[in-house]
Amino acid sequence: MAEEVVRVTEELVRFETTGHDTRAPAFVHLEDYLERQAQQTGGEFHVGGDRAAFEIAYGPETPGRELWLLFHGDVVPADPRAWSSPPFEPDLREGRLFGRGTEDDKGPIAQAIVVLRAIHELDVPLRRGVRIVVGLGEEGDWEPFVRWARSVDPQPADVISVDAEYPVVTAESGFVSWMLGRGLGMRGAGPYIASAGEFLTQVPGVAGITLEGGEPMAARVRRAIEEGLPFDAPPPDVTVSGSRVDVVVHGEAVHSSKADEGKNALWALAVIAGRLDIAGSLPPSMSSTDDPRLLRVVERFFVGDHHGERLGIAHSDPLMGPLLVAPTLLRRGVLSVNMRRPAGKTKAEFDALLDAALLRIREVFPGINEHERYVGEPHVTSPDTPLVRTLLAAYREEMDDPDAAPIAIRGGTFARLFAGAVNFGPAFPGERYTGHSDDESMSLSGLRRGAILLANVVHRLAVLDANPAERQAPSP
Repeated sequence: MAEEVVRVTEELVRFETTGHDTRAPAFVHLEDYLERQAQQTGGEFHVGGDRAAFEIAYGPETPGRELWLLFHGDVVPADPRAWSSPPFEPDLREGRLFGRGTEDDKGPIAQAIVVLRAIHELDVPLRRGVRIVVGLGEEGDWEPFVRWARSVDPQPADVISVDAEYPVVTAESGFVSWMLGRGLGMRGAGPYIASAGEFLTQVPGVAGITLEGGEPMAARVRRAIEEGLPFDAPPPDVTVSGSRVDVVVHGEAVHSSKADEGKNALWALAVIAGRLDIAGSLPPSMSSTDDPRLLRVVERFFVGDHHGERLGIAHSDPLMGPLLVAPTLLRRGVLSVNMRRPAGKTKAEFDALLDAALLRIREVFPGINEHERYVGEPHVTSPDTPLVRTLLAAYREEMDDPDAAPIAIRGGTFARLFAGAVNFGPAFPGERYTGHSDDESMSLSGLRRGAILLANVVHRLAVLDANPAERQAPSP
């Protein structure tokens, strides 16, 4: 089974399914591949909604009692310059499989395909329908999948997303996007003085700025660097070309839901900028719409603070932990901040905190405005449902861990769209999660163990139909 999971993961990684256009060639190739897998494993292939999901259905038709195994087929972009091997060419070394999507979320898709193939080849009868659902847009535009998921009638009885961690995730933080800039309508106008980040949900591993002043300015930059940075990292690159000085700062990119485990290059760039007269050092060609104060905003309100203390928005929940705050993008005069908010405050209460935080920023930096705001709700499932109990039993048995208990994560997955849905893997306790990181990878042991756990769960829930009396009867 292990070799087969690795092979299918390698095949899936080669599809560069980035971006929002689900009719792009990479997504069409993924669709064709999944349809072939359905034909080979006794499943029926469907395309859901306006290409919001690819589905493979197995077993009898049991409306209202289906078991869904939920994944996403799109991945975040990858800068080849930051990888030790091409991100969309799987590389097996040191007991790990490297490639974009190996952990988030193509390795898990491969596990499900191999498990259902084994069930088909062994001619094991299913007592209720099982559906592999590969959603699209999870890394960007959720709306098409949200519309499709809400249109499904009747809804599935049990939904297991494999897009987070073990043992069982019963709570996900609310997703928050907060964008700040100098003036409304200026985003995208003209060149920019500084840049950081690739996308909203990744802590930037690289940040850069261009200054005027030639070698004297470069000497000032080097002295500013020597005063210390917020974390240990390779020395920033300082390159002089005539009067132009390019500064590139290196950090460690991680998923923004684990921002406190990475090294935010934007923090370091802001610290350097704070030690220089940035406004007086900009190249004359730089657009006046690009406000150097945004770096000062990062320095003043974000550097060294993962939880929003300086902004006055920090709060915590006993299960879900503290609010997590990360500035992740600086592009063309707009600073984008990703937050993961726990339960404990209503949306209205959290909006009021952001309103007050913006006023606090404006007291120091007048003219900074809010471009966009999105505040999502946390997702919480009771830890005492038949589904959670079944998953925990399987995990405790397979991993010989009788004390395993439900956990909360800061990430947000498609599970939040379905009542009672939970996450089950793929990351194991004690192992660093690499999704959204440069050199994303999964251990071969993790790929194998995850497939075994998924097979155990499908056997309990769809072959034995565990706890049938506790499930709601099918809709008439």
